[in-house]
Amino acid sequence: MAFGLLSCYNLQPKVFTKDSSEEDLNYLRSRIYIEKEDVIVFKEIPLMTPFSCNFVFDCIDDFARKINKDFVLIIDLTEGSRPSSEVRKVLIPRFNIIAKRSVTCCFCVSKNILVKTALKFLLNMVSEHEYHIVTSMDDAFKIANEKLGG
Repeated sequence: MAFGLLSCYNLQPKVFTKDSSEEDLNYLRSRIYIEKEDVIVFKEIPLMTPFSCNFVFDCIDDFARKINKDFVLIIDLTEGSRPSSEVRKVLIPRFNIIAKRSVTCCFCVSKNILVKTALKFLLNMVSEHEYHIVTSMDDAFKIANEKLGG
């Protein structure tokens, strides 16, 4: 009986497109921020689209230009989902461009060994740059501090 109450809620994640409202775009922008002057943090959204992927990487690129010095990119994947093939076509080249400019990139994932293994497999195939896979944001920030000499 209690499960019937859940049927009135839409549990599908928000889909962002070129027609997204300014409020939606502000939400995407809010998922990216600078921490400690030289660390860019991106908290992945539950469902990436080619549009949201490009939008987010445009924002990350803007932050990287504003920093104008060595930086670390931290990507929190704990709320994300497996990207579709369409998203991967956008994601891989955009990630590699920004990764080349960063000192290193840290991916924060759940403690699920399958998620870590799948990510490592994918990164080994597509990334030419240094990266770290961690299970906490604290660990990601420790690596960032080490790499940036802090």
